Formats: sequence, structure tokens, C-alpha cells
Amino acid sequence: MRHRPPVRMIVLGAAILAGCAPRAAVLLPAPPAEIAKAAPTKGPGGTPPSPASAPVPDPAHLYRDAVARTRELLAKGEGHRAIPLWVALEGTSFAADAVFNQGVLLQLSGDVDRAEDLYRRAAAPPLLSDPAAANLLGIALLRGNRETLRNLVDDAGRLDAARTGERPPELAANLVAALVDLSRFDEAETLYRSILKTGGTTAALPWNRALLAYRTGDLAGARQFSSILPPTVAALWPVVASRTAWERETAKVPPLDGKRPVEPRYLLLSRNLAAYDAWGRGDLDGSAALLAGGASGKSPPGEYLNNLGIVFAEAGRWKEANILLERTVAEAPALPEGWLNLGMFREMYLGDVPGALSCYERYVKLEGARKAEVSKWAEWLKKSSSPR
Repeated sequence: MRHRPPVRMIVLGAAILAGCAPRAAVLLPAPPAEIAKAAPTKGPGGTPPSPASAPVPDPAHLYRDAVARTRELLAKGEGHRAIPLWVALEGTSFAADAVFNQGVLLQLSGDVDRAEDLYRRAAAPPLLSDPAAANLLGIALLRGNRETLRNLVDDAGRLDAARTGERPPELAANLVAALVDLSRFDEAETLYRSILKTGGTTAALPWNRALLAYRTGDLAGARQFSSILPPTVAALWPVVASRTAWERETAKVPPLDGKRPVEPRYLLLSRNLAAYDAWGRGDLDGSAALLAGGASGKSPPGEYLNNLGIVFAEAGRWKEANILLERTVAEAPALPEGWLNLGMFREMYLGDVPGALSCYERYVKLEGARKAEVSKWAEWLKKSSSPR
């Protein structure tokens, strides 16, 4: 059999910067135009209304007061105390902002589950809150919940007809991030270009584009896009960790901040990088132990499954390796390296020439970085396996 390079691990340098509300402060939605329309007041000498006909408080005034009071409470670190102010506005024309802001305040207080429920309610008809949809996507991205991401991305397409105007940049950028995470690269590229065409952007949008480049094997593009990040984004842990990983310097990845709860996605990335480092040192048991927890989830990233499959293959655990490499291409069919590694496993370990050829052809079709080399493998394999 002709020599093949060994199946290789993939550095999961693809952490997502989601558009969730920040932890220390929050920008509430801009007050609708109705706020400027103050209710008319009676001039001097007018007859005061009787108690029975006392006017209902003007929702615009209540909204303006809620914004001011919420900012005061946030400055004191007591944002959760503002939630009743927004509950009171749910039955008004400000209902979308009211439900969204409750979600923001709950998320800032650490209750992400209840915040997610409120964002889901605000993003659905009849409220159709774009900020809520953006934050809902953000939570799913940070939690690595790919099943939820699929549903949200598909829902966004169905709901576009009910929305008015262009998507706000925050929602569009998170949709790009979700499409990259789901390995739907062509859709992600198309949406990214449409954002640029409309002049919209966010601080993290170049990072999402850098991830798209990395996931499609364009390391030079990943470096280029990540070099134009604003300092506030460039200094974030997932960016620093991913950029370090791209250079295969996983031992230099900074530790996670232990002062607050770690986002599941960042923990997944940290473990994968540590596993890559252990694998490079020949510590297969340590690498497998680090990867096992993340790969056991319902829908983990394809890179994670691929890496554990490779560790098992090198440890002689062929059956488990085969299951994981097959699962890699099922979970992430647009990940070129998944097909390449499965093809080499089929050829070298299983002797499955037709199966290997189908994987190599898929890799070339996906524009994998080694497509010219793999095309030659496929040609040689066809010739060597054909009847003489």
C-alpha cells in the first residue's frame, strides 16, 4: 500500500463571539418614536377630571421612566429590580421591547434559562423582536447547542417575510456565526457579503468571517480577517485562544478566567486545545479523557468527534474510532478534514477502497486545502484497485 500521512487531529480554533447582552452593562432598545409624543395637558383653569374618569397612564411615559430607572439600577448592580417595570409594559405597544428587556435583565443576573425563554417569546410572532432573535442565537452559540441553532436559522428564514426592513447587523452577524458553526459555509459567505453590501457591521463580524475562512481551510484568510479586529474583540479569550491554536501553539493558550462561570462553548474549546497538546506529546489516554465528555453530547462539533476518533485509532480502538469518524461526516458534512480522515481510515484500516474513494472525492469537491494531493491519491487508488 502506498504511504499515506497519518490521520490528523483538527485544532478546534472556532470559538464564536455571540451577540449576547454584556454582563456589566446593557444598551436598551432605542425608545420608539411614540415617546416623543407626550400626551397633551389641560391649560390653567381647566376642570380637573373626576376620580372615575382618571386617565390611564400614558405607555410612552411609562416606557421613558422604565428606561431611566433601569439605567439607574444597572449602575448600582441591581438591574433585576427593574424587571417589574417592563412586565407592566407587556400589554402596550411596547410589548416587544418589554419582553426583550426582561430577558436582558435576567441574563445579566445570571438566569440564562429564563432569559432564553423570554427571548424565544419575543422573537416569535406576533412580537418579532430582532434584538431578541440575536440574543437567542447568541445563547445557543455559547452553549454549543447545534440542534437549537438549526431550528433558529431555519426559523429566521421563515420569519423574514413577516419582518419589515433589513435585519439589524447584530442579528445578521449571529446568523453568519450560526451558519459557520453548522458547516453551512456557502450560506454563511452569502449572508456575510449581503451584510457588507448594506453597509452594516458589528465589532465581531470580521471574527465570524475569520472563522469561516479557517473552517474552509483558508488559514491565510483567517489570519487576515482576525488582524482587523478592534482591540476590545482581539483581547477576548476565545479570540486569543483560537489565534494561538491556528499557529499550532496550543501550549501557549491562556487559561480561562476562573472568576465567573465558563461558557460551555469556551470550555469545549479549552479542552480540545489541551487534548491536542496532549496528543502531540503522545499522551493518548490524557487526550481521550479530555475529549470524551464533549464528544458524548447530543450534537458536538465535527472537529471534536474527528479528534477523538483519531485518538482511538492510534490507540488501537478501531471500532470506536470508526463510529466517531463516521459520525463526524454525519454531523459536519461540510467539514473537509472529516472526509479526508474517514477516507484514510477506510483505506488503511478497513481496506474499503470504494468507501475511501467516495470520501476523497467529497474532500476535493469541498475544496480541502490538500485537494491537489488527494486527487492524485484517488487516481492512484483507482488504478491500483482496478482489475487487470
